Amino acid sequence: MSLTTILQAIVGGLLLGGIYALLAAGLTLIFGVMRVINFAQAEFMMVGMFATYVLATGLGIDPLLLALPIGGILALLGMVLAQGLLERVPRGDHNAQLILTLGVSLVLQNLMLVVFGPTPRPVVRPYTNSYWTPFDLFINEARLFACLASLVIMVALYLFLTRTWTGRAMRATADDPVAAGGVGINVRRTHVLAFMVGTGLAGVAGTLIVTFTAAAPSIGNDFIIIMFLAIVLGGLGSVAGATLGAFVVGLVQSISGLLLPLQLQNVMLFVVFVLILLVRPQGLFGLRQRV
Repeated sequence: MSLTTILQAIVGGLLLGGIYALLAAGLTLIFGVMRVINFAQAEFMMVGMFATYVLATGLGIDPLLLALPIGGILALLGMVLAQGLLERVPRGDHNAQLILTLGVSLVLQNLMLVVFGPTPRPVVRPYTNSYWTPFDLFINEARLFACLASLVIMVALYLFLTRTWTGRAMRATADDPVAAGGVGINVRRTHVLAFMVGTGLAGVAGTLIVTFTAAAPSIGNDFIIIMFLAIVLGGLGSVAGATLGAFVVGLVQSISGLLLPLQLQNVMLFVVFVLILLVRPQGLFGLRQRV
């Protein structure tokens, strides 16, 4: 195994990790603020992929230009679902909320299956199959653009959460919703905003991912596992932890491709997952709690 091959796997893993980070950040933000495990997060990504497919193929718009508009549309969908379903559930009934998100996942998946059928729908652009070759490495331009766009959005998310009143309200609600309500923060409204941001990030991620992976109704089944691995590794509710966890998942997934056959590559993910949780049960950035 040559050094170039190893570097190729590392670069590929970092590119994947940057894209996974956007998905994991949205999922962990929803959990951190609302304490809701959103099983529909990957389906919001999938809807973003199909929306991009329709607009890119029908109107000829470049997918990279559609990222923010489609993210906004998915955020509005998230607002409708949060206000119409999740916030109508009695406070503290997280099992009902979990089942609701699972139901939304199944509805969205089957709706896309009825509308588009089971055949994968690719969005092909000049950069989809183009490569840069620095230092004998092959870097797919679509994945590179998607990773860079994802990192820019992650920086914007960090600034939003740390520099704006709304972002600070989300963090306060995540830390202690009762105390947040006591100082005048509208907790219910903050929950809805967090769900909007989370689903919007999933929509943006779907727009970026479809430039190198074809849209399919069942594609969320693979990505939801990756998201949960990333946020548990990083620490539930921690955006920074989810980002680091996403890069760990991307690197392990890419490097294991050098060592294991395709059928066993995900096994390495779960091995690393178990080893990290044995050392730090609360995740890399999670806080240890006494129960």
